[in-house]
Amino acid sequence: MTFPAFLCSIPAFPESLTGFLSTIPAFLQNIPHFFVQCRHFFPNIRHFLQNIPHFRQYIRHFFGLSLHFRRLSSHFLKISLHFLITSLHFLKKLTYLRPKSPITSPNPPHSGPFAARADPPTNPRLQKSLPAQPTS
Repeated sequence: MTFPAFLCSIPAFPESLTGFLSTIPAFLQNIPHFFVQCRHFFPNIRHFLQNIPHFRQYIRHFFGLSLHFRRLSSHFLKISLHFLITSLHFLKKLTYLRPKSPITSPNPPHSGPFAARADPPTNPRLQKSLPAQPTS
């Protein structure tokens, strides 16, 4: 058996051969388009290869700027935290130095359910345990 006869004895070979041969005209029609694409592609490759050093420089500048902005943001964060702590400390001093008079205070210290009673206790046992008050 010769080689072409062997190929023809394969059941799917004739169909695949005709399918392959039917693609050849389309392939030949696309050859000019292929060369046009190559004519556009190779100058672009040349420009790309020429621009690689610039691209590396842009990447270096980008990472340098990102590091610079990271330092600036951490510096700004420190400044804002310092401002916040200083303002809270100042507000604390303001509230500490504010006069606490019972007239202006909404909750005077002697009001409320757990406040100390101003009148003496009425329980006799408690009266005995308290020391005698000097009379004036």
